[in-house]
Amino acid sequence: MTCPPGGTADRHREARPFAAHAARDSGLFALGTWLLALVSVPRLLVEVVGWLAGINLLLAVFNALPAAPLDGGRLLRAFLWWRTGDRLRATAGATAAGRVLGWLLIVLGLVVFMRGGGFGGLWLALIGWFLIAAATAEGPPCVTP
Repeated sequence: MTCPPGGTADRHREARPFAAHAARDSGLFALGTWLLALVSVPRLLVEVVGWLAGINLLLAVFNALPAAPLDGGRLLRAFLWWRTGDRLRATAGATAAGRVLGWLLIVLGLVVFMRGGGFGGLWLALIGWFLIAAATAEGPPCVTP
């Protein structure tokens, strides 16, 4: 199955890293912005393409954070697996990092909202909540003795 931003979803193998696609797209939008600025096109079009380049770069940086289920979390899990030799322990470490990042985003979002930051703070809190749920779902299965 193909995912919208160019990744693939398969139950038996992991999706291709999204951060690589976001960084590539950001570079293409930046190149497009530069090329559009050289030719005679409306300034609004140049601004929109430039904005898309910035958003894609921001998305690539966020996705590289070392917390599951982000791509950086997959790298963290791979590193922990290499370090400990235990796949389940590595997965637990990456998902714990994802939950910690989620809680930090919730707290930061609520602080921003309470200080008058508007709905941007609530948006951060919502992203944090999603991260906690996704990290928990990606975590190792419960093992009963």
